[in-house]
Amino acid sequence: MHSTSFGVSDKLQSELQRACGGAAVGGLQIHIRNETFELGETLPTVSVPALLKAAITPLLDERAPCYLLLSLQSEWALASWVPDAAGVRDKMLYSSGREALRKAFASLGSLSYEAHWAGKGEADVEALFAAPTEEKATLALMTGTERMALEDAKATAVEAASGKVSSASLAFPLTAAAATALTAFESGGRDLLLLHAADTERARPVREIARGSPRVGAVLASLSGRGLEVSKSLEGEPSDLTHELLSSELSAPDYRNKYY
Repeated sequence: MHSTSFGVSDKLQSELQRACGGAAVGGLQIHIRNETFELGETLPTVSVPALLKAAITPLLDERAPCYLLLSLQSEWALASWVPDAAGVRDKMLYSSGREALRKAFASLGSLSYEAHWAGKGEADVEALFAAPTEEKATLALMTGTERMALEDAKATAVEAASGKVSSASLAFPLTAAAATALTAFESGGRDLLLLHAADTERARPVREIARGSPRVGAVLASLSGRGLEVSKSLEGEPSDLTHELLSSELSAPDYRNKYY
């Protein structure tokens, strides 16, 4: 089996190179079509967050997800617009594609900020570009275990951007029961395996704080290190994973493109 991949259209690739090369580009709207990243709108450069927010607001369709690569004072941010009213399949597709888009952009530039917006009230450009300052306050409230897990996620993100993710760098130890179940799954002894990240300190945790981190990619890389290749990755709430959706995804065509 092969990992689901996302290609980059020639038009988007050209615009990314132009934007990262110093052209007066304030932002790029990006869509996924046929598992390929495609260019939507190109925004002019601006000097303050308020002007950038005014430019992106008309692009936020209440039913259609998109990505927004935004630039302000030579720094880049990635905002994932996945509205609550979007279809389940679109929500999963854009969640799954986020890491691939990071990886595609990493060859050209560096992302300093990131956000996930589900409603127009969350689309705060000023808060997006102020994220590092707020992150320090958040870190001060985290437990030692949570800080370590977040650092592991960041380290994995750097490796993923350079295409050097290795299972040895991942902090995903398995309990004895989980390891036994995974071995049975690999040998064909079972056709469904549920793994969850155990939180040993409190119920809020790293999943909430490190939202958007490449944990799914890290798990996939860890499985790959055991010789188990995953053909498709979906992200969403448990209630979204209906029998009909999973059946359609398992039988869907396999698009094999550049970034995964």
